[in-house]
Amino acid sequence: MMSPPTIPQISYTLGQLAFYYKYSPPTTAWSQCLSPLESKSDLRILNFLSLLLTTGGPADRAAVSFSYTKDMGLQLFYSKCHPCSNEETYYVTQIFAIATNPQLPLPVKHNDLFHLAVMNCKAKISSRLHKASSCLKDLSIRKDFGILDRNSELEHESNSKPTPCDEYIRRYVDPEMFPNGSSLPQFLKKWFYSFLDTFGPDSSFVYPFQAINITRTLHVCYFLVVHPETRKILDPDLYYRLQKLAEYRPAIAAVIGWMGRFDSEALSTLKVTEIVPSPTSSVDVSGNFLQILDKYARYTGSVGVTDKDLCTSYGRMRSFPVSLENKITLHSHSGCFLALALAKRFFATTIPIVLNIGCAKPMCWICLEYLATIHHCYPHITICTTPNNRRINSTWMIPPGTPCEVATTMYERLGTALNSVITTCGSNSERWHNPLSETEFADSMQYWISICKDRRLAMKP
Repeated sequence: MMSPPTIPQISYTLGQLAFYYKYSPPTTAWSQCLSPLESKSDLRILNFLSLLLTTGGPADRAAVSFSYTKDMGLQLFYSKCHPCSNEETYYVTQIFAIATNPQLPLPVKHNDLFHLAVMNCKAKISSRLHKASSCLKDLSIRKDFGILDRNSELEHESNSKPTPCDEYIRRYVDPEMFPNGSSLPQFLKKWFYSFLDTFGPDSSFVYPFQAINITRTLHVCYFLVVHPETRKILDPDLYYRLQKLAEYRPAIAAVIGWMGRFDSEALSTLKVTEIVPSPTSSVDVSGNFLQILDKYARYTGSVGVTDKDLCTSYGRMRSFPVSLENKITLHSHSGCFLALALAKRFFATTIPIVLNIGCAKPMCWICLEYLATIHHCYPHITICTTPNNRRINSTWMIPPGTPCEVATTMYERLGTALNSVITTCGSNSERWHNPLSETEFADSMQYWISICKDRRLAMKP
């Protein structure tokens, strides 16, 4: 008998559907439990903290959570997509050593943390600088980077009263770059040319020699983003790139302010713990996603789905490569891995608990489904995180040690999403109702059961 696709194959297929076609996953009522209003302030701080912990390049991810009780004190947990090196661990301890030091004045804390972040997050910052410079290079073919095309009258407002943001920007640039009496557009033209010269797409950054220049650039980006006129006169894509660079200043301020909420007694109990990902948190998956989708459709009794059906129903966004036979590495996303590790402590209880999980980049749709599935199977556990934009990551893998009932429900949720694609394409008019027999279900679960770290928990009925 034909065996059904596994969870990794289904998640991979959904990700490829969203990549090649104009497909968006379905919304669910479960996702509403993931972001209560009372958690937004804490989540904002945790998101900023996870940004500071993202020391690698674009593929690096960090997730952060914390708890505070009189019995256990202040505990902070973090996890990354790989075990932290000694240097990364030391960097994390230094963040809190500086932020909680009562002997340091606030400006000194801010400056020390900014320098520390620039030196340790250089891969991430360099990537964002290159993306901003690439955007500027594309805009350089237009007159004055397109600034005057959007609001030419501002060019002549040189005698207007300067805003507080103007004054702050002048602290971080040379006087001839933004002299008194000049307008914001006049400054931006000069600064963008200087930005391209310093941080061009093909340039390389030498640390620590350029650390001061990069620090000043991040400060300027922040004050440009909060400037009342910037959004009106800049290209939206460029403004977004400046926003990404501007995040470091409020992130550092948020961490310092957050630590200031706790008294000395609570801070003395602060314990920072890394939740190290399991060695089995990654697996290679190969295959053609169209074949996987067709296999699933036929397994559930449908006639199958072709590329033509998908193009008719959703429309194509990208052309296919020469071959769709891919081999990719799936891995457990840090947010899901951290949420599972913390939720396990409360599986055996019925006491209501709220877990806040912060991520620098919003979790993908499958991650949110996974967190909502934990809440569905254990209603007393609510996991709060920042809502995403319904993107699907093709590299998602169910975390090792996932309880059987969570994996079962997750299989149903992902299967329902695939079935909606089949239904939309006109291949099946019936909703998916988990048609697997016990033997077939065991086959579909063979992958994740074999890699579960906690075998007893994985086999829990």
